[in-house]
Parts: sequence; structure tokens; C-alpha cells
Amino acid sequence: MYPNDMGAEPNFEIHARDGTAMIVLRRNTREAAQKKADELRDMGWFDVEIVELPNSQAAVETARGSAHL
Repeated sequence: MYPNDMGAEPNFEIHARDGTAMIVLRRNTREAAQKKADELRDMGWFDVEIVELPNSQAAVETARGSAHL
């Protein structure tokens, strides 16, 4: 992964397509990923999806929380 300026690795990827290209963007929070996904849809991109990275801090915390159930 590629850390950002604050040294944090992204937790989410946004995948989107237009007529000729596909892009993958990375964001640290679900809120930031959702905001960018909405912007891409507004600009005409389609098949926009947010993917939580499996080794992200968010995924690790979710796994730890469900282990206590």
C-alpha cells in the first residue's frame, strides 16, 4: 500500500468506470470514500463501488469486534 502524507495507509478503494477507462482511488475513511463515489456518479462515472481493503485498520477492528460476539 501507499501511505499518504500523514503516514496512514488507505482503508478503502473506490472503483469506477466510464466509457473507456477504469479508475481506482484510495481513501482513509468510509465517509471520504462515499463522498468521492457520489462525486464520480454525479460526473457520469458508472459501476462505482467502494471496497474495504482486507488488511486495513477498519477491517482489523471489525474482525476483532466480531470475535467477541
